[in-house]
Parts: sequence; C-alpha cells; structure tokens
Amino acid sequence: MQRWLTVIALPLCLASHAHAADLQVTVHNVQSDSGKVMLALFDEAHPWLKNARNAQMVSAISRDKGTQVTLVFKDLPPGRYAVSGYHDLNGNGELDSNAMRIPTEPVGFSNGAQARFGPPRFNDAALSLGEHDLKIDVHLK
Repeated sequence: MQRWLTVIALPLCLASHAHAADLQVTVHNVQSDSGKVMLALFDEAHPWLKNARNAQMVSAISRDKGTQVTLVFKDLPPGRYAVSGYHDLNGNGELDSNAMRIPTEPVGFSNGAQARFGPPRFNDAALSLGEHDLKIDVHLK
C-alpha cells in the first residue's frame, strides 16, 4: 500500500513544481542608501496587507541602477498575486506612519495601485502569474 502511495504522490509533486514560475519585481525610486527595501507577496488566500505568503528584503545599498533594486519570488504556483513594498529608511523593520496612520516612508504596490484614504484593494494590485516567469515594476512614492 505504501509503495502505491509513493508511486502516486511522486508524479504529483513533480508536476506541481514543473508549473512553478518566478516573479521578478523591480522597485523604482529608491532615494537613499539607508535602510532596506521590503517586499511582501500576497495571494487571495492570505489577507491583503496582513499575512504575507512570502516576504523578502534587500539592502537599499545594493541598488541596480541608481534608484532601483530587484527581488525575485521563486517557484510560485500559477495564481493571482499582489505585491506591496516600502523603503524602511530607518531600518527598524516596520513601515512607519504618522498619528493619522499615513505612511511616512515610501510605499508602492503592484499594478501601480494607489493608496487613497487607506491602502489599495487587493484587486487593484492583483496580477496573474501563469506557468512562465513574469517581471513587474513597483514604484515607491
């Protein structure tokens, strides 16, 4: 019985990995060498801007071309995703905000989704990732 489970499970595992794709995110408008650029990836199963499916950071000093950094989320299954990012200027690991809860550090979202009177909706920032790698841009403001 256990042998049959292995025979059935192995191809399923291999098949799911075969359809994985990478999402390359280039973050623009990194204005300072201080702190880190933080990116978080969300899918529809994870509450938008609350529980990230995957989070990555890169030192802002490792900028690609003057004012941009690039991060890659690897081996993602096909689906709908949204990316949020910010430049943690003071390196405290948090998005700082003022008394009105407006971010005081530069923020950006996939699809150029805008934060107006609160964060953008998931659907405004969502993109579809298929079986092929995808490159997107996030512009910090």
